[in-house]
Amino acid sequence: MSARVYDTVQNDPAVTALVADRVYWVGDVPMGVALPYVVLQTVYTDADNTLAGDTLANARERVQIDCYAESIAAAHQLRNAVRAAMRGIAAQTINAGTLLDEPTGAKRIMTEFSVYF
Repeated sequence: MSARVYDTVQNDPAVTALVADRVYWVGDVPMGVALPYVVLQTVYTDADNTLAGDTLANARERVQIDCYAESIAAAHQLRNAVRAAMRGIAAQTINAGTLLDEPTGAKRIMTEFSVYF
């Protein structure tokens, strides 16, 4: 399921116009990577309980997507492109926030999405 989210973001023309191929899973971001870039993280996956038991056939995944850029305006532009891409897989925005990545000075927009598969 997470692969679907990654592919959606990585292959979206509006996102790639801003970041090229700089879409990473948390923990895989290379040191010194150029801004802007996107980081994805699965927060949890929840299978629906049915009479047939737990099944991933109707699973929900909560995904956090962080957009890093040199300015808040650029981070918002990237976040808007990511959010539009995620709408293509019927993802719902749950939560969002603006943060500063202290070690690098990069501006960060964190957005959480709920995606059903």
